[in-house]
Amino acid sequence: MKKRIVLCFLICTLCIFYSSMPNPALGQGVSLAQRVHRKHNKTFQREDIRGVLPQVLETLKAPDTQDRLNPLTISIVVNNPDFLPRFIPDIDPKFVALLKRDQELKNLLRDPQVQKLLQSPAAIMNSPGC
Repeated sequence: MKKRIVLCFLICTLCIFYSSMPNPALGQGVSLAQRVHRKHNKTFQREDIRGVLPQVLETLKAPDTQDRLNPLTISIVVNNPDFLPRFIPDIDPKFVALLKRDQELKNLLRDPQVQKLLQSPAAIMNSPGC
């Protein structure tokens, strides 16, 4: 009987240990910022994006801005970038101009993972390249 209890205990311990290990092949253990960066790396490497992104991310981290960031607001802004300064007055006008003409940037902002990242100041701070 004691052997059975010990064996069950070992099996349970191994199962718990195994399930707690990150599995990068399945996307576990990789932060949201890292997943977004991998997915949109080509866009993030563009010179025009790199020129405005740090300041935009810094603006989005502000607590009063965070209250306004949700999928509906992001969708409104992506569809009509002229509304962006109404939601975020401190936003870089270069970003607004870029958003008006750049479909790739609009697609990036429509990505649910990007929207989730934008709603998390801690995740923004840990974004690669930020």
